[in-house]
Amino acid sequence: MNARFRLVLLPLAVAAASLVATSVAAQSSDEPAPTSDGPIVVDQGNEVVHSWALTPAGTEEQDGVGNRSGLTYVTDPGTVITDAVTLFNLSNVPLVFRIYSTDAFNNPDGDFDLLGADEVPVDVGTWVDLGAEQIPLEARTQATIPITITVPDNATPGDHTGAILASNAAVSTGDDGQQLTLDRRTGTQITVRVNGPLTAELVISDIETDYQSSLNPLSGAATMTYTIENQGNVTLGGTVQASVGGPLGIGEQMGTQIEVAPLLPGGSVTLTEEFDNVPALGVAVAEVQLDPQGDGDVAVSATSRQSLSLALPISVLMVLLALLFGLLAWRAYRRHQQQSDDPPTARDTTLVPDREPEHQPT
Repeated sequence: MNARFRLVLLPLAVAAASLVATSVAAQSSDEPAPTSDGPIVVDQGNEVVHSWALTPAGTEEQDGVGNRSGLTYVTDPGTVITDAVTLFNLSNVPLVFRIYSTDAFNNPDGDFDLLGADEVPVDVGTWVDLGAEQIPLEARTQATIPITITVPDNATPGDHTGAILASNAAVSTGDDGQQLTLDRRTGTQITVRVNGPLTAELVISDIETDYQSSLNPLSGAATMTYTIENQGNVTLGGTVQASVGGPLGIGEQMGTQIEVAPLLPGGSVTLTEEFDNVPALGVAVAEVQLDPQGDGDVAVSATSRQSLSLALPISVLMVLLALLFGLLAWRAYRRHQQQSDDPPTARDTTLVPDREPEHQPT
């Protein structure tokens, strides 16, 4: 019997709609997604198929996926929220799932990510009570799991984002014969916006420009690195465009417009862009323009930031290098000349009187 594993991954995107869409898309094309009436199962032959999905539950009368793309709430500190999620075992074998909640963050690429299975959450992941840590499910069955979300009395205003996950561990053998455990998980995003003062603040920081002179005395290349950081308390994305040129915009080179994935509060992403034909006019002016995009509940405004760096033509660099070598050579010559002009050091010619030989007694 051939064994085939289908890994359903939690999507790396903040938009809650993509969570369910990706969970569905992770199934094969011949395996329809679960509907509000429950999962549709097709004949999978003799293959062992591992496939599952976890989504927000529908209504009590309709125990299915429902029409929600994620678990999203706006509430006050101290509130207790009751809800439910539905776990579908689309496999043709029984599976035991670990059900748990965790925190989300932005990884170094700015993508939506989640804490590892062995990492302890400290934010919204600690607010969720699932009642049980493990749920066994027979093949082609589903279970609706009640959840309770208790928002702490001292919860800070703004967005708190995480996920509720269903995972299943699989043991495989590596090329070296060593057994490996693969933690496969999927789930649905959870976002709790706590009422209070909301701040939308997406900023540009740490602009650095590295200018490289070329054989063309009038231009060179530049590498720009800059960081977009969410210093507010609500999730924000947007578009960013960088440019670099000479003073007063002479020979300005525009970069491509980049979509910045939604950054969670405290999240950041560092971007790098390459520019050619940047004029070598002594100074390079780098600028980043940022247009944040919120959810309509908070006001956002565009911002920009500039940075200056040296952009010397290669001819100037060669002249400066020649002057440096000339200065070093001149200083060496002067030291040599000074040593040649100095009189020789006088020797000590003090005479020591002769002593009469001492007579030894006989």
